[in-house]
Amino acid sequence: MAFGIYKLGQGYWVRVMTAVGIGILLLAAMAWVWGQAALIPLPNKGWSFTASGVTNTLTAGTQIQLMGEPGENQSGPQPVGTAMIEEYTSANTSSGKLVLNDIKLDQDTRPDEIQTIRVETDSAASVVRISNSQPIPILDQLYVQAASVGLMMFFGAVVIFYFVGVRRQTVDFLISTDGEMKKVNWSSRKEVMGSTWVVLGACIFLTIVLFAIDFGFSNFFKAVGVLDN
Repeated sequence: MAFGIYKLGQGYWVRVMTAVGIGILLLAAMAWVWGQAALIPLPNKGWSFTASGVTNTLTAGTQIQLMGEPGENQSGPQPVGTAMIEEYTSANTSSGKLVLNDIKLDQDTRPDEIQTIRVETDSAASVVRISNSQPIPILDQLYVQAASVGLMMFFGAVVIFYFVGVRRQTVDFLISTDGEMKKVNWSSRKEVMGSTWVVLGACIFLTIVLFAIDFGFSNFFKAVGVLDN
């Protein structure tokens, strides 16, 4: 036994083609898993927003208050939770991209319902309007897809190697199949071509005969008035 392969060299082509066939099925399964892995929901590490009406610097690490729509019989926005500023990238003097983490919302409140944030500093408090909420997953979905397909490829290769190269019952069956295939009397190229022409000729002949019968009967029944002209 070399490299753990049972009866190395025996039943070579049957074993190789069996591995190739299983590998093709494995590739199809991996393509399906790749698509399904893209649908796996991932936890979010934060949310990004478009901030407008920024009058002071939004500093990373600042605790802020999240404000939602005005409540019933209330004139102004109502607090719906708190969050921490992770990053603020200014697009111009009064707007930019705001990333929040450690978001703590009141029950039944979603991040896309947040309309403004209240930032309090030692000197003053300001209100910044936010929109275009986008979740930031804890990791890229591509990593999940690659990991899923990679694990499937690894375990699939191990299973193929085990059944085609190691497991004695399977290997003996494949070797026996290879031996039986060698006993088959394969037709020569001349015989295959001759049989093909015979089949094509028979098909053409039957087509002509059936067309003639159909044509004759249809004209006969039209002549006796059974079918409309």
